[in-house]
Amino acid sequence: MKVISTVGLCMFVAMVVERGAAQAASVQVVGPTCAGSPGMSVTGVPRLGQSCTLVYSGPNLCCTSPALHYSIPHLILAASPTTVTMPGFVGTSQPSNCPVLAFPGLLVSMPYVGGTSLGSTYVVNVPNNAALIGATLYAQWVVQNGGCNSSNSNCANTSWVPSAVAWLQAGL
Repeated sequence: MKVISTVGLCMFVAMVVERGAAQAASVQVVGPTCAGSPGMSVTGVPRLGQSCTLVYSGPNLCCTSPALHYSIPHLILAASPTTVTMPGFVGTSQPSNCPVLAFPGLLVSMPYVGGTSLGSTYVVNVPNNAALIGATLYAQWVVQNGGCNSSNSNCANTSWVPSAVAWLQAGL
């Protein structure tokens, strides 16, 4: 194992695994990253030609009334781990020592699924390509919290809180 970064009491550890034709698919969830972090879990494993599902558990609402309050899950997908501390200006109540560990990457905003809820799962389809054996995808949920006053003006983010990180390693 190799320590990539330490932040506060959290440690982000990466496993160094050699690529090989007989390598089994694996999933490892590391975290949580800070107090109040949403949950991260994975259903299934990233086998070639199959899929696994990233599951968010935590605050999930949008567009409540009379005032607009929201807790919107977003998913970050990255090919390598990098620690980025959330700057204080992203929210008025931003927790300290609350880093994003899967960065830079693709930010996927969850779609509305009805009422005041947004999606809380993301399916990762793994192509049936032997060149992907041993490839790792890093995934991390980030919940965007905020609200507006009763006239839905004066809106502000209060925090962006990241979850634990899932490492998905493609294999057989």
